[in-house]
Amino acid sequence: SHSASQAQKSIETFPADVALLDIRLGNDNGISLINGLKCRKPDLVCILVTAYAELDSVVGAIHEGAYDYLRKPLNALILFATLARSFDQLRNEREKRQSQIALAKSEARYRELVETAQDVIFRCGSDLCVTFINPVCEELFGYQPCEIIGKPFSVFQDAPIAVKDRHVFEQVLHGESLHGYETFLLSKDQQRVY
Repeated sequence: SHSASQAQKSIETFPADVALLDIRLGNDNGISLINGLKCRKPDLVCILVTAYAELDSVVGAIHEGAYDYLRKPLNALILFATLARSFDQLRNEREKRQSQIALAKSEARYRELVETAQDVIFRCGSDLCVTFINPVCEELFGYQPCEIIGKPFSVFQDAPIAVKDRHVFEQVLHGESLHGYETFLLSKDQQRVY
């Protein structure tokens, strides 16, 4: 495009990933065009091309979101290396976004499983204070999760069982395996729940 307005119209229909912008676009300024293009296509990588590599212009371009700048006359090797880095960045950003989407979906599925499980699922810190418990605790123990979270696990046990469980938890914290261990907690009305 030979002007800022042509470039903004072109970006609407042309599937560009990278834009090479001259600092001088007729009567327009390539630096001021960066923001407008990125508003229309946020992932667009803008590379400024200039024969006038004044520090203020370069800094201004970077502040506006330019990925890099190249000096005229263009050196083909430098241009191709810059474009290769640009496409690498685009690929990395897309992969990152896809990973974030996949992670969010996975976390949502996990959260749904944990929150709808009919068994108690809880987590304790190294101090054996409860840091998480799923909502079924209210049905099984009579406690709201907020009544349990932050309290030591032992508050919800008989004293002898609490001592035994603390010993087992400490073994696990030190890297020992635990298989087939069962314990019980006391419900709000002091009934044992296995």
